[in-house]
Amino acid sequence: MSQTYQKSNDAFTVIDQKYLNTEQAAKYLCVTEYTMRKYANAGLIPYYRPGGKGMLFDRADLDNFVLKSKGK
Repeated sequence: MSQTYQKSNDAFTVIDQKYLNTEQAAKYLCVTEYTMRKYANAGLIPYYRPGGKGMLFDRADLDNFVLKSKGK
């Protein structure tokens, strides 16, 4: 499994998990949690709500979002 790095206290820590919560996903994309929820609610990024609680994001979906958002 590939590793994800999250900036924390000027050092990168490894996020070695397939699904990220809203805070982790926002940091992964370098956006705010508000923006992350906005993208999800607009259908731009798929998410899961296990048990009807907080959002979970698949890292592959986040990577695909970045690739689709590539500037020209």
